[in-house]
Amino acid sequence: MTARGQVVVDAGCGAGLVTVAALEAGAHHVISQDYDGAALSDTARNVTDLLGSEARNRLTLWEADWSQLAPMHADVLAVNPPQRPAALLPDVPEDERHLHDGGGVDGLAALRMVLAHASTARVRSTAAEVLNVAAMDPSPWAMRKIASAELPFDPAWRSVLPQGQGTVDVWEFSQPASPARP
Repeated sequence: MTARGQVVVDAGCGAGLVTVAALEAGAHHVISQDYDGAALSDTARNVTDLLGSEARNRLTLWEADWSQLAPMHADVLAVNPPQRPAALLPDVPEDERHLHDGGGVDGLAALRMVLAHASTARVRSTAAEVLNVAAMDPSPWAMRKIASAELPFDPAWRSVLPQGQGTVDVWEFSQPASPARP
């Protein structure tokens, strides 16, 4: 899928990597959402520094959490949610834990929250393969794996990935079309 002409939500934008990529790929508009105002400032600065004012004019910044995604009507929502299972958090440096908290017991709680509140027709998310997204019930969403890459993992994952490498998958979730209203 290309972003050309699309409206994209970058949920949990952080420094704006997905935002920059979508704007550079021709997105009509990007809504960058994060609960952290500093992350939104970083995103705006990165877009302006890397792509210029024209791209910045196609960007909306939205400070909110994922429980507030429903009003965002867009073509696609992209997210790289926190996905460390809670048992791995003690191995994350304390000053970084807030960036990784939210995965819950199985690492998929944040993804479930996004799917529960998103109103877009499609959601694209990354997920470590070790989390077994394929076994998740995303009803009413249909899901399919669209890409995979072998990547190095942070040392905090060593209890489940002792070799320090693992597969990260990109999943696309799509909602059934709403019935036409009379």
